[in-house]
This record gives sequence, structure tokens and C-alpha cells, in this order.
Amino acid sequence: RQPHPRPPPPTYFQNLSTNNRLLRVDSPLLHEGELDAIRSSGLLTVELSTRYAHKDGPGTLEKRLSDLCYEASNAVRNGAELIILSDIERPTQQVSEGNQSAQDLGAEKDRLAIPALLAVGAVHHYLIKQGLRTQASLIMNTGQCWSTHHFACLIGYGASAVCPYLALAHIRKWHSTDKGKAKADGQTVEQCQDNFRKAIVGGLKKIMSKMGISVLESYRGAQIFQ
Repeated sequence: RQPHPRPPPPTYFQNLSTNNRLLRVDSPLLHEGELDAIRSSGLLTVELSTRYAHKDGPGTLEKRLSDLCYEASNAVRNGAELIILSDIERPTQQVSEGNQSAQDLGAEKDRLAIPALLAVGAVHHYLIKQGLRTQASLIMNTGQCWSTHHFACLIGYGASAVCPYLALAHIRKWHSTDKGKAKADGQTVEQCQDNFRKAIVGGLKKIMSKMGISVLESYRGAQIFQ
């Protein structure tokens, strides 16, 4: 007997032992520190790379996408509660500090990243077909997301949260320049990043309101686009 493709997830109102395994975030946009906190939250978290070696020839992207879906489903079957899809090859600390060696750059040239929307959408639908989707949440750690439209599409295709590490790193770099400090008007880099988050969240609210949607949970994975 095949499982239901979308079994109901646990809720806060059910007296189940699984309810103490729920994690609440205040915003779908995560800073690197918040993503690190999620990794060490006690929930079983699996991080999967969306990179692939393009030099292996035609068909490499399709094969890597298929392998990514299989890795995600296998992780959920083994108890994973959070799946982080990441297109970063080096530790987040190096990105935040702007450290980039020649070896890092060489690795990036040899391995391309699957488009974030393609990766999230493929894993989302594969888990639905396997009857596993509601057993784990998807988080995207990507440098391909910086505008409200990018966030809305990723969430609409199944991501619960997004860490735009490249956009955050750009804000840090901008703030370190004389021009950036002058425009920041005394604000710290953390305050500037919070301004970016508020702008993104405000844009998401405007997008959802046009659809008549009042909560992000109803928009996530719905694939409702104008």
C-alpha cells in the first residue's frame, strides 16, 4: 500500500512526542549565524551540495540533480528533519570574512552550482512522490538569491527558509568602504543587514497579499505565481 503523497504534518495543537522536534524561525531570510544555530539546534540536519563537475560532459547536470533527489530522500528515510541545500563549496566563515584562496577559486571554476530554484523544486517534488515531504523541511543556502522575486520563487517551490550568503557578504563589503559607511549613516553592518531583511519580508508580504494569502505557510510549496 502506497503512502499518501502529502500526509498531514504534526501541529502545535497535537499532544505528540514529535512536537518537541519543531523549530520556529521569525523570518524566512536567515543570516549565517542563524543557519549555524539551526545546524546545532539538536534537530537531525543534513547538508547536501548542489555543485556538480561540468567538465564531465553533457548530462552531468541532469545526473547530479537525480543524485541530489535520491540523497535527500535517503536522508529523510534515515531520520533527517532538516535538509540544507547549499551551493557553497567552502565554509561560511571564509565567505563572511571575504577570505578566498586560489585553491578555493579553482574548485569553484571546476564545479558549477545547480540553479537554486531547480534544485529546490526537484527535491520538493521528488519527496512528494516518495511520500516523505512533510517529514522534513528544506533550507536553501545560496548565493543566487538577492531580490524579493528570488525569495518568493524559492519559497513558492518548497523552501522553508533561505540564507542568501552572497547578498549578506556584499552588504558587509559595502559597509567596509568609505562610501558605504557614509550612506549607512552610523548604522552597524548588522543593522544594514536587518534593513535588507525587512525590505525582503515586506516585499514577500506584498506578493502574498496580491494572492489573498495571509501566512507564509500557505504560500510555501504552493507554486502560485502571476
